[in-house]
Amino acid sequence: MGVMQNELAQLQVEFTRLDVRIDMRLKDFQEGIKSEVRFEGIFFWLSSKGASSGASYVRSRT
Repeated sequence: MGVMQNELAQLQVEFTRLDVRIDMRLKDFQEGIKSEVRFEGIFFWLSSKGASSGASYVRSRT
């Protein structure tokens, strides 16, 4: 019986380690997604500002 309890304890430790590793990777993935969304949002905001500025410049020149 003691052997089984020892094996179960080892499995619990291993599952805990795996859980922590998975959690860390998911958090890294989530941060990566957040960064990409921020970058794309800023990129589109800047590109729309540039397009509208260019359009207003053309209108003012005609």
